[in-house]
Amino acid sequence: MTQGLTAIDLMVSPVQSVSPTTTIGTAHSLLHQQDGTDVLIVSHQDYPLGQLSRHDLDMAVHYGFAHAHVQDFMRCDCIAVTADTPIAEMQALVADSNPASLVVLEHDRLVGYIPRHRIPPVSPASFTDLDPAIPAIPLFLRPLLHQRLPSHLWQLLNHAADFAIHQGLQLYLIGGAIRDLLLGSADELLQLHDIDLVVEPADGQYPLASGEAASSDGTIHPALQLAMALHQLYPEAKLQGHSQFQTADLLWHSHPIFNNLCVDIATARTEFYSHPADNPQVRPCTIAQDLHRRDFTINTLATRLTSHDQMPLLDAFGGYRDLQAATVRVLHPTSFIEDPTRIYRAVRFSAKLGFQLESRTEHYIRYAVAQFPQMFAPLFSGKGDRRQWPALGSRLKNELKYILKSPNWQSALKLLADLDALTCLHPTLKLTPRLWHRLRLIHRCFLIASRHSPSISTSVTYWEYLLETLIADLEPQYRSIVARNLQCSLESCDRLDRLEHYQQEITDGLKQCDRPSQVVHLLKPYNTATLVIVGVYSDQSVRKQIWRYLSYWRFITSPLDGSDLQALGYQPGKQFRQMLEELVVAVLDGTINADSPEEQRHQAEQFLSARYTRF
Repeated sequence: MTQGLTAIDLMVSPVQSVSPTTTIGTAHSLLHQQDGTDVLIVSHQDYPLGQLSRHDLDMAVHYGFAHAHVQDFMRCDCIAVTADTPIAEMQALVADSNPASLVVLEHDRLVGYIPRHRIPPVSPASFTDLDPAIPAIPLFLRPLLHQRLPSHLWQLLNHAADFAIHQGLQLYLIGGAIRDLLLGSADELLQLHDIDLVVEPADGQYPLASGEAASSDGTIHPALQLAMALHQLYPEAKLQGHSQFQTADLLWHSHPIFNNLCVDIATARTEFYSHPADNPQVRPCTIAQDLHRRDFTINTLATRLTSHDQMPLLDAFGGYRDLQAATVRVLHPTSFIEDPTRIYRAVRFSAKLGFQLESRTEHYIRYAVAQFPQMFAPLFSGKGDRRQWPALGSRLKNELKYILKSPNWQSALKLLADLDALTCLHPTLKLTPRLWHRLRLIHRCFLIASRHSPSISTSVTYWEYLLETLIADLEPQYRSIVARNLQCSLESCDRLDRLEHYQQEITDGLKQCDRPSQVVHLLKPYNTATLVIVGVYSDQSVRKQIWRYLSYWRFITSPLDGSDLQALGYQPGKQFRQMLEELVVAVLDGTINADSPEEQRHQAEQFLSARYTRF
């Protein structure tokens, strides 16, 4: 029984504490020598400023930051209580604020601390079959999911739950769908493109080693088991298995009901990064440990689909509180160092949801960004082997794609620039007023084109134009390095490589052009994407000529065709092509300038009769 306990009964004392300027390496050694679990960071007056767990210190040392100060990595979410604070009050504090720990003060001096795991969460009796490491709150999601999810998705989740129960698995819905459900984003749920499910063996047995799809006796990892069962019911979906990460996907593309949907099914797992930006090594684990590996608190919210109750909200890290406070909060101090793309994810969520970055999260981002030029110097110089960071380029590009495709891309880019996080692409990349003007030019081009002409409709999409514009702002010697790091297409890499050449060639050529037909003849060999990027990076006079070509001149056609020429009595043959080309030139240059098609045809006939003889 815990009733009647107070803080003094639960606290750890004496406290292992260090000053803010103590190095990570020193604190790490101290904690391991004393076999402790946490170290407190205190002021010179012994007032608690923050905390680092053993895991935090282990990761910081592993990633090469033993020289750093603990103040750069510490968590600052400790809450103060007194020695006689009753357990019920402490349970309420943990439920409301979800601190890393409670610190016990006596006359404003630290006398002990209480790790959060020592304070049992308050859960209704009906939740007792849930993992005690995951606090559940009396907010029931089954009615909300049933009411707000499109019926075909609700049915899919029920089928998945039935299959999981039959296979002896527990099944959880996690992440974005829960987040959007609680935010009341009905439109987001109707346009849901990703559903994240996590399976956990009900008996807690994990027979597979990391990266194995099947054990020696043929047992398939749980995520693939469930995916294969669902695929039998939904054979139109594409099934993909990823044994290295013990995940599987069901993918629908342009489906009449599911549209473009990815159902990602993962075995509950921990992740370990051998070095920053590497692909993670995974190992099966409990659902509580799986939630602990995730990025932001608002993405740790979950519910168990295989429950027989009303599916209470599972909230291990205060994600519901952060949703209510419109805050993006990272789980771990080293999170942005082990995977830099989480910086872009944090910004994407902030811009998309209109949330603020939590102050300590922003500090961790800025600290990580400051380390990147040295950490990834070989990659930025083009002299390193990109295989050292197999996931960095593809992940960064994917996050940039999400950002640049969203209607909030402008606010997201400004936030990235404020955090100096564009330097994750290259240390010299800054959102200068000149670059911002060029990005806005791309935006206006597409805005006008979408209303009036198909001039920018090419194999290069809107977000790719924005990305190329970002990269093109770098010095020429860095452009191809960044494009290749991001695994851009060969066409894009070549265009960025030769941008200076194209720009000079087109600018010089346009100076010799006096008539629209000459401009068309000059620009016709270049593809649309090249002309758009050259236009954005050229002065107004060049840009104006390129835009006229893209939006109007290149679509000019002859008023007459071959059958018209034959009907007029001209001899069929090679001259027909020349005659038609001359007619196009005449229209472009205003020699044929009638408004109506009939009058234009009449002028074309007169134009040809003055130059060619009929048979």
